[in-house]
Amino acid sequence: MFYSIQLRNHSLTHSSHSFTHSLTHSLIHSFTHSLIHSFTHSLIHSFTHSLIHFIHSFTHSLIHSFTHSLIHSFTHSLIHSFTHSLIHSFTHSLIHSFTHSLIHSFTHSLIHSFTHSLIHSFIHSFIHLLTHSLIHSFTRSFIHSFTRPLAHSLTHLLIHLLIHPLSPLSLSLSLSLSLSPLSLSLSLSLSHSLSQSLTHSFTPALTQSLCQHPHIPYATTFYCPPPPPSLVYVTF
Repeated sequence: MFYSIQLRNHSLTHSSHSFTHSLTHSLIHSFTHSLIHSFTHSLIHSFTHSLIHFIHSFTHSLIHSFTHSLIHSFTHSLIHSFTHSLIHSFTHSLIHSFTHSLIHSFTHSLIHSFTHSLIHSFIHSFIHLLTHSLIHSFTRSFIHSFTRPLAHSLTHLLIHLLIHPLSPLSLSLSLSLSLSPLSLSLSLSLSHSLSQSLTHSFTPALTQSLCQHPHIPYATTFYCPPPPPSLVYVTF
């Protein structure tokens, strides 16, 4: 019986030992498995989360940088091209307008000055030639028109005086009537001067000549200078 008790105690001890061992083994295994699982899960989760975050950050940064660079480059290129085109167009338009205005003004001034000078020179030359021609023609015509009738009248008067001597008054009236009406006032003064000249110079010589030729018919009485000291009137 004692042996049975010992065997029983031994069985209990062994059972207790087995239970403790099993429990310890189970605890260690469970703890290890849980720890490994938790660590692995945490590691995987952390790595995955970090990788996703990194990819997200990288992608965001890449997209932001690319977009920003693209927008900046596009904006810069657009502004530069627009500014360059605007400056070029404005400069070209300004130069073209200035050149066109300058050429137009210079051409207009040159044409106006040349035309004005040409017209002025032509008018001056034309007026000078016309005036010179008119004066020359008028002078020649006037001299010819005045001298010829005057010479004709004087010749006719002298011939008439040679044939029919007149008194100074009749001579003046005959001379006035012999001239044209256009030169009446001039003919009066000329006739007066001519009558005075004929009275003082031509009439005595003509009278003396007529007195020396009694065969010429006379219409009036002339004074013939007789031998001094008496006066003789001859009637023809």
